[in-house]
Amino acid sequence: MPIDRKLPVSTGQTHFSLIFALKNQSAGYKQIIMIPFGSFRIGRIYGIDIEINYTWFIIFGLVTAALAFAYFPTLYPGLAPGVTLIMGVFTSLIFFASVLLHELMHSIVAIRNGMHIQKITLFIFGGVSQLTDEPPTPAVEFKMAIAGPGTSVALGVVFGSIAYLFSISGLSAVFFGPFVWLGIINVLLGAFNMVPGFPLDGGRVLRAALWAIFKNVQRATRVAARFGQAFAYSLIILGLVFIFSGLLDGLWLILIGWFLNNAAQSSYQQLQIREVLRGVNVEQIMKKDIEVLPAQTKLREAVDDYFLRSSRATFPVIKDPEGELVGVVRINDVQAIPQSEWEEREVEAVSKPLPENKKIEPGEDAMGALSKMSEANTDNLLVVLEKRLQGKINRRDIISLIKIKSKLKA
Repeated sequence: MPIDRKLPVSTGQTHFSLIFALKNQSAGYKQIIMIPFGSFRIGRIYGIDIEINYTWFIIFGLVTAALAFAYFPTLYPGLAPGVTLIMGVFTSLIFFASVLLHELMHSIVAIRNGMHIQKITLFIFGGVSQLTDEPPTPAVEFKMAIAGPGTSVALGVVFGSIAYLFSISGLSAVFFGPFVWLGIINVLLGAFNMVPGFPLDGGRVLRAALWAIFKNVQRATRVAARFGQAFAYSLIILGLVFIFSGLLDGLWLILIGWFLNNAAQSSYQQLQIREVLRGVNVEQIMKKDIEVLPAQTKLREAVDDYFLRSSRATFPVIKDPEGELVGVVRINDVQAIPQSEWEEREVEAVSKPLPENKKIEPGEDAMGALSKMSEANTDNLLVVLEKRLQGKINRRDIISLIKIKSKLKA
């Protein structure tokens, strides 16, 4: 099962008139398609970290350029290029704020229903909500799914009303033009997301209905995912038709179709993984017998008897026989110390604290461990309870368990 890469929970297509945003509320999705490059935090809303991925600047530039040099000059001829550029920048900023609000409403509904949101990230294909688990009931699924499109349509009405009021007030197109586009785009965004193909919001509404009927979330997900794949293939075929007709916009449709198809397939696989790992916690899988470095070990001994003999580059450092974790020491940390000091300096002096995202408690579930590994971009986590090192859990061990349990159920 493909669980080594990251998948965004939201993707999208950008044209000067539309972004197609594909939604998912599962942290596990992050393990299939990687969101490229890095992200940086811009703030916190409703207790949720908001991040911008560096790829977002690409799509922001494309949308702004299309608005400033194609859309506004065509609809409102006579405006100076500098004016349309300002209009383009303003409109793009408000539009992406709308996308963020769309995503934020999904998350707020999730929080109010007892779910935990890690963060929201804006990137080249839209917005990413990273939740820790699937909705617990069909009703919660429905409320979460409908919140996003409902917000987009409501924003479309608000922006359209502003455009109308500005227009009848005799204001220039400079003032009402951006709101015309924002009104249209938000309504289209809400409508597109209601297409009944998982993992679009409409597909999640469909899954909620099927879940309530079948009383089986796996069966509901499988059927909703098939609708999602059918819609994805339709987009790909339409994109090919566009390309053969000389319209390069078909490339966007093909790309979005590919993402949607991949998301639909992986969503069902992800649910299967969750079901296989249900009830399995870290303590059941972790390795208790792991090699550690006592804090009082001299650096010379650490190099000769640990690093060189094991060919490992990192060791946990413990302070006493009961296993209090001091941190971790890497070969690079030792190499930074002059060799003339290796006979006297102790490992504790060069060890570094273990980051929170590199450790986990034994009572946490195995699916959470997988998500944490994906988030930290690591293959293993140290298991720590009240500052005491309990063991280590490895991605390969979880994958092996998944394969074994899947075969036994087959």
